[in-house]
Amino acid sequence: MVTNLSFTTAVIFLALAMFLRYLFFSGSAYFIFWKKLKDKFAQRKLNFAPFQKNQIKKEILYSFNTTIVYGLVLGALLNKNVVSHTKVYFDVSERGWGYFFLSLVIIFVFHDMYFYLSHRLLHTPFLYRKVHSVHHSTLSPDPWTSYSFHFAEALSLVLFMPLLIMAIPVNFWALNIFGVGTFLFNVVGHLGYEIMPKNYMKFGLHNFMNTATHHSLHHKYPNSNYSLYFNYLDRLFKTNHRKYSTELSNMLKKEVL
Repeated sequence: MVTNLSFTTAVIFLALAMFLRYLFFSGSAYFIFWKKLKDKFAQRKLNFAPFQKNQIKKEILYSFNTTIVYGLVLGALLNKNVVSHTKVYFDVSERGWGYFFLSLVIIFVFHDMYFYLSHRLLHTPFLYRKVHSVHHSTLSPDPWTSYSFHFAEALSLVLFMPLLIMAIPVNFWALNIFGVGTFLFNVVGHLGYEIMPKNYMKFGLHNFMNTATHHSLHHKYPNSNYSLYFNYLDRLFKTNHRKYSTELSNMLKKEVL
């Protein structure tokens, strides 16, 4: 159990685990959609801006830095002398499976709110220029972009965790599911291809769950589309890009060959 490790060992273990996870999932997504199936999904490609020189190398380097920042914060939080003062618990039976799954819903909803607000803050002129521009320097997002952040942005993202575990009881394994889930959603958002089925908009699902088109538009038009998982905050605050529904509709009409 990571809580029994020394701080240094925990940081190294967590940073390495997250970096290997990044390499595996981002690398797999890049190989599948940008190499193996690129012709099959050619009509679903979202952005034709050319890759910048050394783009992937730069993204991997920034992502490595991100995992170090995450490792430092999470390593400190999960130290046995610290975690005992939080609301993290380890035995699911302590609160039951019902609460376990309810807590996952609560975590993702509140994280989406946290992300939206912090993301809008990162788009204020000073923070955008000094911090968030690192992420937006990628004009044609790809799976490697998913963790490509300035260290200060990485810190702002991972600071959700101490707020969470001090606010509500949350199982250790629910935290792990959340960590993997949010990362995979981030990979999909930066996939560079729209993979939702053609009838995705039929029941208004695009008004509920975001798509790769949604985040691709954010990279093209930075002052819109701030939310991560769910679309209700962009709709509530009228920050959806005006082209979003049209762009998504046009994209979903295109066949996967």
